[in-house]
This record gives sequence, structure tokens and C-alpha cells, in this order.
Amino acid sequence: MRLLFAAVLALSTLSSAPAALAGADDEEAIVAAALSGSVIAVRDANGNLSPVHYLGVEAPADGQGYHEDARLANSTRVQGKHVLLRRVGPDRLADGARVRHVFVLEGGATDDNPGQPVAASLLAEGQLWRVADPADDLDGWYRQLEAGARATEVGIWALYTPVPVAAYFGTLPLRRPVESAQSPTSNPLAIAPAPVGTPWSGVRADRRLYQPMAALAELGDTWSWVLPALRDNDVQVVLGRLPYRVGGYFAPEPNIVVVDVRFAQSDPKALAAAIVHETTHVRDYYSGEPVKTLEGCFQTEIRAYSNQAEAWLRFYGPEGKHPVVDELDQNLNDLLVVFLKDRTQIERSVRQLYERQCARVASD
Repeated sequence: MRLLFAAVLALSTLSSAPAALAGADDEEAIVAAALSGSVIAVRDANGNLSPVHYLGVEAPADGQGYHEDARLANSTRVQGKHVLLRRVGPDRLADGARVRHVFVLEGGATDDNPGQPVAASLLAEGQLWRVADPADDLDGWYRQLEAGARATEVGIWALYTPVPVAAYFGTLPLRRPVESAQSPTSNPLAIAPAPVGTPWSGVRADRRLYQPMAALAELGDTWSWVLPALRDNDVQVVLGRLPYRVGGYFAPEPNIVVVDVRFAQSDPKALAAAIVHETTHVRDYYSGEPVKTLEGCFQTEIRAYSNQAEAWLRFYGPEGKHPVVDELDQNLNDLLVVFLKDRTQIERSVRQLYERQCARVASD
């Protein structure tokens, strides 16, 4: 379970983006190469090459950390594509590169209705950062997209504090080291089943998770599958140290659900909702769902987030929990907003945010 709900909210704004005003200087070109996350080389009708910098954003320069990641993410979107270059404001940077909103003209996109700028999805994924430009109609939207990426620390925000190219004096400074998950197999567990007389009797849960187990028992008949799925499949449920922005996971080997120990003091209902998410994966795995295929991986995540949102709705109603106490509460509130506003957005976001993870699962 990733803590990506703020990112889901940011990505949901992609479907309601404001239009970049058309201008007399609109041009069309073919992208010859992505030079960075925010700069492309385009070829005009006469075969001439020239650089174009995406308006309102910046990316790490060559030699800075994350430069190549951002460049490749840009390249996959635009390499060889027919694009529209739309000018809003100043024409060029000091280095001579034109400054434009860039739109890929495919899938029904036209000069009159070009869709979303390439930079928007890169911002939402944390490949770029925003450069404020109040004169640009898209500036406020770009601010929202960057805020979602910052909140979930995806892309560049996972490792670095971005340094504008003009102030670059070395590699981007690390904000924090990336912590690797402790392998459960390196510390075999033998948690005893919960005692008879408790609603979660027989579930092998860390005693610190007994309150969340009690909250699960109070969810009602709709959720009557959760505790049996853990008990009948002999799954151990524990607290453990996980990589930042990972809230929990289920590992079939060695048959364990782990919730991040930093949430040990969180609202038991929030922990219960997190356990609902992971137990969805338990049920899917043991019922024979094709979770190791690309589509099966997407579907189990979609079900897990949807079930988690429904559990939070059951606990706190359509307004969510107020006031929130910690990050987990806020993420669950954010997820609930998306779930109630447009449930299909959860599917769209999972397919985008889990694309690489599910591709790896399918290839193993």
C-alpha cells in the first residue's frame, strides 16, 4: 500500500485542466529528442533543429541527480511525436531556447483542442518542479500538480530537494536516505494466534494491532471476510520498518502483512483501514486471482484502494475524519474524496502510478 492519495487527488485534476489560451504564434513540429525533463529538440518543416523549453517548469540539469530519470520520462512521451508549440508570454530564454507549452497531437488532439501539456503529467509524477509564472493561465493548476507530487514524495521529491539550474553547484542535496524494507525472512516470526474469546481469535497479529483488529470486528457483515482471510490462511500481521511513503504490504512468502511501524500510535481505525487494503491482496492471492499478471496486479490494487476507502467511509462517514491527527488520517481522507467524487479515478490513477510495479510483477 503506497501512501499516494494526495497524488491521486493531483492526478484527478488532470481530467479537469484549464485550457492554455491559443495564440497567433502556435507552431507544429516533430520532436527529435528529449534533452532533459523540461527541454526538447524539435525539427520544423524545413528540417531545422531547435531547442524548446517547457513553460512553467524546470528539471535537473545534466550532471545533477535525477537528470536522466526525468529525461527518459520526457522522452517516452514525446520522442518522434508530432507536437503543438504554444507561446504564452516571453518568447525565449537567455540561452535562445523558445519557451512554450507543448502538446502531443495524437489520439484526437487538434490545434483547437490539444489536451494537456506534456509538462502536466511530468509534474504529477514528480519528474519536474514548477517555476511560478502568474501570467500563465496554467500556473495555479501546475502548483496543484506539484503539491501532490511533493506530498507523496514521488520522483524527484523522494530523494532530493530540487536546485534551480542557475543555482546549481553540484549534485542535488539528499534530503533523507532511502530506507530499505527489512526482509521478513531475515527475522522469522512466530506470532501466536489471538486467544479464544476475541472477535479476531486465531489471527496471528502483533499485540500492538489488537485495537485495529477490534475495529475490524466492528465493521459489520460487509467486512466479515477480512478476519477469516487472515486466520484461515495463517497470515501474520505485524508492524515493521518500511521504505518512506510505503504504508504496508502483503508478502505471500513468508505469508505476512506488514504495516509501517511509524503508524503504531495512529488511530486504530486508520490502521484497520490499512489492514483492509492488505487483506484484499491476501484474499485475491489465496482465491486464485491472477495477481501476478499485469492486469491482475492492477485489479487487485484497484480493489484494495476501493475497499480501504469504503472502510474509512464506514468508520467516519462521507466527510472523513476531522480533525486529522497524522499523515495516515490525511491520506485516508484524501482517498475518500476521490472515491466519492469519481471512483473510476482510482482505477485510472492505479494504472498510471503502478505501471512499473505491475510490469515487474508480471515479468517475474
